[in-house]
Amino acid sequence: MPRRRLTSLKTITLLETARLSLSAIENILLQERDEDINWREWVGHCKRKRSYSCGDEERGDSSKKKMRFQKIDKDVGSGNKRKRNSEDGIEDDETIHQRKRIRLENYSETGDLYQTGIYLNKKRKKFRDDTCVAYSTSDLLFSVIKKYFHGMPSTLWNEYAKILMDEAVKRIRYRDEGRKYFERIMDYAFCGKLTRCSTSAIEGCSSGLEETLYRKLRCCRKLESLNMTIAPRNDAGLSTAILSLQHLQHLVTLALLPPTRYSFHWTVKVVGRYCLQLRELKIVYNGDLFSEGEGITDFQRCRSITSLWLFNFGRLCETKGVCCLLQTLTDLKVLFHKELPNAILEMTSGRREGMLQESSGQEYDGASVGAQPATARPLGLERIDLCWYERGTGYQLVYIPSSFFLRIAQTCPRIRLLNLIGPPCLSEIVQRLPQLRVLVLQQASLASSLGSTLQDVDVSALAVLRVSDVWDVSHDLVSAIARSCPGLQVLSVTSSSLEARGRLVTPPRRAPFPSLREVTLVPSALAGRPALISPSVWQLGASLTRYVLAGAPCLASVHLHYKDSDVAPADMPSEPDLEAVLCRPALRDLTLEWPPAASPTLVERLVEACPALTSLAAITTWPLSPRQCADVIASYGRRIDIT
Repeated sequence: MPRRRLTSLKTITLLETARLSLSAIENILLQERDEDINWREWVGHCKRKRSYSCGDEERGDSSKKKMRFQKIDKDVGSGNKRKRNSEDGIEDDETIHQRKRIRLENYSETGDLYQTGIYLNKKRKKFRDDTCVAYSTSDLLFSVIKKYFHGMPSTLWNEYAKILMDEAVKRIRYRDEGRKYFERIMDYAFCGKLTRCSTSAIEGCSSGLEETLYRKLRCCRKLESLNMTIAPRNDAGLSTAILSLQHLQHLVTLALLPPTRYSFHWTVKVVGRYCLQLRELKIVYNGDLFSEGEGITDFQRCRSITSLWLFNFGRLCETKGVCCLLQTLTDLKVLFHKELPNAILEMTSGRREGMLQESSGQEYDGASVGAQPATARPLGLERIDLCWYERGTGYQLVYIPSSFFLRIAQTCPRIRLLNLIGPPCLSEIVQRLPQLRVLVLQQASLASSLGSTLQDVDVSALAVLRVSDVWDVSHDLVSAIARSCPGLQVLSVTSSSLEARGRLVTPPRRAPFPSLREVTLVPSALAGRPALISPSVWQLGASLTRYVLAGAPCLASVHLHYKDSDVAPADMPSEPDLEAVLCRPALRDLTLEWPPAASPTLVERLVEACPALTSLAAITTWPLSPRQCADVIASYGRRIDIT
């Protein structure tokens, strides 16, 4: 049975086309280098030739010219001097010598130009014989390549350009002239057919090419999706970037996410004025750098926007700007901003009243919420994120009182995803959100927040549960999740402490997690994100592995990390235990880090039992010798991506 990982014919064709294009570009660069060398040699030869034929400079305004005299005695002699009359006058010797010098200069210039013309004719004849040098210039060759490949539609050109960039990054490591190489590639790939573009693949090789990149983007007038991770370096590059953004009026998705703490505040006014078809926008900026009259309120012109992520690492307040966006952007479903809770409070009964209630120590309940006059319509937001990490910016954690959470839940009843730092009133919040499907908790005490929620509230519709940076995950809590969430499809516990404390109780008449498709149990952070806490213990043993995975026939992605030092010897998973829970027909991606027992036999059985398996990661952490790892890769590397 063929695996789903087998590359499609379209991908193979695009990959080979990209490689052929890169080879052609490299050949053009080699030809340009040869042309430059030939040109320098020719110019140097001409300079050397003329350096022998300069005479002394005449006194006066004439320029100094050094000429080479040849066979002067044949035309002009130094003997038989005679004086000529000039109006009954006699010319002196100085006049005669001056006339001779003028004659010599004219003759030398004519002779030298004649010799230079002969040399140029010979050079042209030589170039005419070699058509690659004379007529197949680099611009002509690039036009031939474009004419040959530009016939493909835009959808194929997007994939083709992406593969071209990825392959260029691989080759650039072994080249000295990387800047010119990438300039040619961008000149070729960035054209009117490009509709999707991301610079994340080339940001490591873009030093010195920022202005060139933004200038090339000006040609992509049909661009619909842009992920820009490269920032201008100077004022000239900034001006070029602003002009380029003005031309991208068909953008639907735009992400301005730099790898370092850089502010894209200068794009807000341009985007709000020219990119009126935007539906998704992510931007990192410093709100303190806005000029007078500028700010995030410029985005209210983009009436079609549905997802807006504003990572402001400045200190000035933008609550009024967020309120303006919530009131004008009626289709907005996702809004991330660190002052979103304050804006919602001001739109309902006012932040001043909420702060007074909080300072007086009165508890906020549902009756008081209903009694307060609402000054704004219910918001259509479907996602609330109060904890987020962005590369280059860091964490943005929003801590708000429990009463504010309750008011937000009442104002936004359509919330489907809730990402927050687990509050004690989590059960009251979840109870007011009937459409909640995804719950992300960070820096929470699960025993007090999630534990009581699972007991008091019906969360059977919950499909995704992600827990990060917590310190009290136990067997009792996992059992409570299995009992209350029968439809759970994604379970993720990362950068947390896991203790084998309590009992693993199987729900009556069903498996613990029958609908589970994705499992991640890792004691460290993912994707390079720094952890908020330091996990103390990670006791992932055979019993918990079997409890979570055994009754999930639809598993597609599994990521497990073991620590032998924390697991009791009696609970140490063996190779038969791993084989029993991992052999699933739908399993596609498997990452197994530091398993206590694993062998090449396990890989063989996984390949046989999992026809959909395409990726097997972290095999270097298995208890295998380098020779065994090499044999496994040689045996199955053609069918499975083994890393």
